[in-house]
Amino acid sequence: MKLIVTTLASFIAICSFQTTAATIDNELTAQANEYIKDHRVSLSEAKKRLVIQNSKEPLINQIKQQYSSRLAGIYIEHDPTYKIIVRLKGGQPIQSFTGKVRGNFGSFTNKDLDIPVEFQTGANETLAEGLTRLKTNIPNLKKLFPDLQATWYDEKNGEIGLLVYTDGKTSKSTLEQKLNTLSSQNKGLPFRIEYTSQKVTDAASIRGGALVSSSASYCTSGFGIKNSAGTRYMTTAGHCDNALQDNASGAALTFVSERRNASQDVQWHSVSSAHTITPEFFADSQTTPRVLTGRRTRTNTTQGDNVCHQGRTTGYSCGYVAQINYAPTYDNACNGQACNPVWVRVKGTASGTGNGTLKCYPGDSGGPVFASQTAFGLLKGTSTSGTGAGQCNEYYYMSTDELYNLGFSLVY
Repeated sequence: MKLIVTTLASFIAICSFQTTAATIDNELTAQANEYIKDHRVSLSEAKKRLVIQNSKEPLINQIKQQYSSRLAGIYIEHDPTYKIIVRLKGGQPIQSFTGKVRGNFGSFTNKDLDIPVEFQTGANETLAEGLTRLKTNIPNLKKLFPDLQATWYDEKNGEIGLLVYTDGKTSKSTLEQKLNTLSSQNKGLPFRIEYTSQKVTDAASIRGGALVSSSASYCTSGFGIKNSAGTRYMTTAGHCDNALQDNASGAALTFVSERRNASQDVQWHSVSSAHTITPEFFADSQTTPRVLTGRRTRTNTTQGDNVCHQGRTTGYSCGYVAQINYAPTYDNACNGQACNPVWVRVKGTASGTGNGTLKCYPGDSGGPVFASQTAFGLLKGTSTSGTGAGQCNEYYYMSTDELYNLGFSLVY
């Protein structure tokens, strides 16, 4: 029996989609106000950084192309200076420089903005080699660590990370010994354990007396999609119940199909001709929706990017992309299959230490992950101790890439 999923095709409504400059600035301000909770910068500096993030794709792609044979990782550093860090294999030095991006959002549109680009050489392996090492080791990692919740390759330091659940009964020194043995079997290349006292689970929940989308459970709707013929559907997580309704409008959602596999966790629903699925989603407000204007691919998402999500249980909060090659390993994470390292992990702080003000909880499943008016993905799973700010250890999402891999496109 499914214990999870979705509430709210509240994006099912007929309305006008004019986005004013004031509206765009309000949306930017909402995210910037979350950003300055983590960094000692002014509101205007926070806005500029978020615009650079939204506009840096051409610069990042240029760097990836130019240093493809040596690239070990790219990430964003926020403190003390906002900059791009590029890790390269080998010792040949590369001169750092100040990159320029053309602002594409709000009052910064068509303005040239500077961001330092710093090169760090001496990495032992390229990103491609590290991802191969990750994929090769996943089966063995699951045998060595039965309570392994997830694993990933960290572009910031070249480590393969392990998220291991512990109830305090297992000696951490025993686990570390296993890790040292594993490293020695991999030419001394680094592995690192992160411990968690909360297991990662698909983020859905049965709620007594809650506003629900099925008779037993609820989740959060994501983004509107359309097929090649232009037919529109509303999405949520695939692990949610199938018989749903949009609570805001009262519209029945008719289940069409779903995909739950190594890379995807999504289902889609149609609505009657009396309703329209719009290019809108709720963000910092659960009454006033935003208009979707674009999407971010997984490969153009950078470790350290600031992203937000809206969940039926916890509302609006923002965090930072920790890894873009996250592979959940908890029981039945990918419907009986071994998960591919294509999921995206989000933590509450840019450093990964502490939870900041991030919120997540069962019932948020399927909800939109975004920055400003750009879609990043659909939330799938969480590790959390409660619904309050700072109680979310992490969540992870399915990239919008997977919607396009299924032959759909976002409605915008």
